[in-house]
Amino acid sequence: MLLLRKNFLLILVLLLASIFRLTNLDLIEFKADEGINLFLASRPIFGHPFPPGGTVSSIGITNFPIANYLLFPMVLISVDPKAISFLIALFNVVAIGLFF
Repeated sequence: MLLLRKNFLLILVLLLASIFRLTNLDLIEFKADEGINLFLASRPIFGHPFPPGGTVSSIGITNFPIANYLLFPMVLISVDPKAISFLIALFNVVAIGLFF
């Protein structure tokens, strides 16, 4: 009985997380910060090396390029901003399920 209740709650949490994260992807704002990260992550696909740094912070210091490294496997699938947003949201839903 406890396992059935736990599975039901997991499915409910995943369903609610999916509804809030995987719908209305056309409403996502894709501005300069996101575009720069996508550009930097996609450089190796077009024959260029990974840059040694990431985006520049508001105080002028170069950020560590961890976002570029995390985006790179997604960019191998597609460079379309909607597809990348969908993959990030999908990984977010999976992470919610794992943490539940």
